[in-house]
Amino acid sequence: MASAHDDIEAMVKFFDREKGYGFVRVSDGSPDAYLPAAVIERSGQGNLEAGTVIFCEIIPGQRGPEVSAIHYVDRPLSRLPH
Repeated sequence: MASAHDDIEAMVKFFDREKGYGFVRVSDGSPDAYLPAAVIERSGQGNLEAGTVIFCEIIPGQRGPEVSAIHYVDRPLSRLPH
């Protein structure tokens, strides 16, 4: 089923909750995108660890590509509870 938005797949490179931001590596080879804490909070996620795959929207920001919304989080299987 097609969605109303075109999700972009990206992997969290790092996220520092204290600093309030991180970066994601975009799967299509586009430049890395800035990941503000406010976007994570709006998505209902408490924190995103490095290696977590997200499906998101990316917009042009003041300093380059920026994640504007997270629609789905695909947590690595190794981190799921047993």
